[in-house]
Amino acid sequence: MLKVEGIMTAMVTPFKDGGVDLEAMKTMTRRQLDAGVHGLVPLGSTGEAATINFEERAEIIKLVVSEVAGQVPVIVGAGTSATSTTIPLVQQAKDLGADGALVVTPAYVKPTAIGLVGHYTEIVKACDFPLVAYSVPGRTGLNVTPDMAMMLAKIDGVVGMKEASGNMAQVIKSIHKTKGMWSFMSGEDLLLLSTLVAGGDGLICVTSNVAPKMVCDVYNLFKAGKIAEASKASDKLVELMSSMFCSTNPLPVKEACTMLGLCQNETRLPLMPLEDEFLPTVKNALKGVGLL
Repeated sequence: MLKVEGIMTAMVTPFKDGGVDLEAMKTMTRRQLDAGVHGLVPLGSTGEAATINFEERAEIIKLVVSEVAGQVPVIVGAGTSATSTTIPLVQQAKDLGADGALVVTPAYVKPTAIGLVGHYTEIVKACDFPLVAYSVPGRTGLNVTPDMAMMLAKIDGVVGMKEASGNMAQVIKSIHKTKGMWSFMSGEDLLLLSTLVAGGDGLICVTSNVAPKMVCDVYNLFKAGKIAEASKASDKLVELMSSMFCSTNPLPVKEACTMLGLCQNETRLPLMPLEDEFLPTVKNALKGVGLL
């Protein structure tokens, strides 16, 4: 049974000269494992998945799965705006040895609750592979309410949800309605500790691309019952976490990775590298936690 918990990094995809920089991806994967993250999530929105073709996806999945070698779960981003085009991506992740797929609610389409249940049910039926539903209304235009979350949690094969509404009241209600039915992961970095206190299971995280051990410390301290220490560790990350969202994700985190020498600051249109006005914000945040 796939365990979705702890700090799972929503991985940046490094590019070089227009292609995927597999050497940088390998280095970044090793860095995550060495820091003790609890899972890796390549090919999500942080990984610019919308700009990556099927063959490139295969290269990335193979590399990450090979480097991880079963140490932690690899959950591959595989959502599109249609059920029929999502299924091949989920099947690809399964065939290449991943442990599960992160499937975002269909963007722009805005299906009803019944349609959303049908979407995930059909994917599970076609692929027989663990799915983590992903609600991010700011990107998709569809908010998974607590009642809708409970409907999704009842689907065999949907083992968890990444919740990125940013609405803590909704988070609490969704955890309450689905407790014990699946894993509940925050998709908002700043809500990590609040989500844990509310009974959630962890965070699928952007900031851990640059500060994996520091983010893991918050989770590990909390799980050890050291709540005051976890709170202090969380406080130290507020400015860094905030800086990672000073502009459209993943532009700030890719800039941060570049500043740390992990990859080149190369994106694919329609994304462009982080605007100059935000560079001091990212740089100062990295300095603030001792990474620069």
